[in-house]
Amino acid sequence: EKAWLTTGRRTGIWWSCLSGKTGLYLFKQKEQLAAQEQKLEELTMKIEDVEALVDEVADIAYDKAVEVVADTVKLETHKEDIKLVEQSKAWVLSPERKASKKEVEYAVKRLDGVIARITNAMKSTIQKIQTTLMKPEVKKAGTEQIKKKAKSSIIEQLSRKKKEMAEREVSRTIPEKSKKQDMEL
Repeated sequence: EKAWLTTGRRTGIWWSCLSGKTGLYLFKQKEQLAAQEQKLEELTMKIEDVEALVDEVADIAYDKAVEVVADTVKLETHKEDIKLVEQSKAWVLSPERKASKKEVEYAVKRLDGVIARITNAMKSTIQKIQTTLMKPEVKKAGTEQIKKKAKSSIIEQLSRKKKEMAEREVSRTIPEKSKKQDMEL
């Protein structure tokens, strides 16, 4: 009977120690799981924030790109057209032309009128280009292209940073291992 009581007590103590350790282990696992879920939720929110930012930036970038493209097209086309008219004007005014003063003045006046019309036409052309580029279907396609490029760029940067962090972690753990080995010696 004494042996059974001793064994029973020991077994009971052993069981309560075991269940206490298991409970503590399970509790720690639950804490870790909760922390991981919290971190996952935070990362999900950050990803959603980044996606919203990409959408907003893509929309703004498209609008600015339309302005820049339209202005550049206007300026370059305007320069080339006026250059051609100015060359024609110089040709008319050259001394080797055998035209009367009245005819030359008339031609110069007409060419100046052409320059004025080109300038006015360019203003309306720019407006048409901007209107076309700002149509919802055209804007959506352009914005989607910008988002695609931006997302791939962001993913690239994130993977680069992740790699850098992993390298730093490795370089940090290597000295810790050597310190432990030094302590053991």
